[in-house]
Amino acid sequence: MAAKQIVPQLGLDSYSCPHCGAISQQTWFKGFLVSTNRDQKPTVEKYDPTFHLAIKNARAKKPEEVSEHKRQLDYLNRFEKNRLTYKSKRHTTSTSAEMVNFAFSHCFACSGFGIWVRGELIFPDSKIAFVPHDDMSPEIRSDFEEAAAIVPKSPRGAAALLRLCIQKLAVELGQPGENLNVDIRSLVGQGRISGAIQQALDVVRVVGNNAVHPGTIDFNDDKTVAVNLFGLVNLIVEAAIATPKHIKAMYEAVVPETTRKAIEKQDEP
Repeated sequence: MAAKQIVPQLGLDSYSCPHCGAISQQTWFKGFLVSTNRDQKPTVEKYDPTFHLAIKNARAKKPEEVSEHKRQLDYLNRFEKNRLTYKSKRHTTSTSAEMVNFAFSHCFACSGFGIWVRGELIFPDSKIAFVPHDDMSPEIRSDFEEAAAIVPKSPRGAAALLRLCIQKLAVELGQPGENLNVDIRSLVGQGRISGAIQQALDVVRVVGNNAVHPGTIDFNDDKTVAVNLFGLVNLIVEAAIATPKHIKAMYEAVVPETTRKAIEKQDEP
C-alpha cells in the first residue's frame, strides 16, 4: 500500500506540507490590507548572506540585549529558509479591510507559508504525489497516474479518469461494467468491498444518476472530490484484490496441500 499522505486542503489542522513533505500541523492566518505611502512602491526583497552574517556577529557580541538586532536576526533566519516569510513590527497598523477568499497556512515543521485563493493552494506548487496501489493492474495504473498529473490544473478531468478507473476495476472483478451503480452494489453484496466504501463513493457523487458511465464529468466536481477518489480507487484495490491475494498466499504457505484439497472437497456443494 502507498505511504500515507494527507493532501493539502483549506482549513485542515494538518496535512503533507508541499514545502517539506512532512505531515505537519498548520496554523491559519487571514489577510488584511494596509496601504503604502505614495512614494513606497512594491519591491522584491532579496536574501543577503553577508548582511545576515553581520547581524549574527553583532548579536553575538551583545546577546543579552533585546534590540533591533534580535528582530532582524529572527527575520533573517526565517528568510534564509523560506523566501516567503514575515517581519515583526514594533507597532501594529490598524486596518478595517480584510481579504475575502484569501488565507495563509503556516507549517509547524519547516515554517513554510502557503497562499490560498478561493480554497485553492496557489503557492507553492503542490508536491504531493498520488501513488497507485502496488496491486493495481497496468491499464488502470496508467489512468490513475494520468489523473494524478492533471489534478492541480483540471480536477474535473482527474475525477473523470478516476471514475473510469473504478469502472475498469469493476470489470476486473467480474462485473458487466455497464452501470457503475449496479456494479458497486453487486460487489458489496458479494462481500468483496464493504458498505463503507459504497457510502464513500456516494458521498463524492460517483454513484448517481448523472455518473453511471465511464468518463462522465460532473461539472460540480472540485479538487476535494478528485482527492477523495484517489484514495477510494486504492481502497477498492486493497479490499477486493490485495487482501484476498495476501490471504490466499498465507493460506497456501501454512496449510499443507493435502489438507487444502480435503477442505476444498468438503466445501463443494
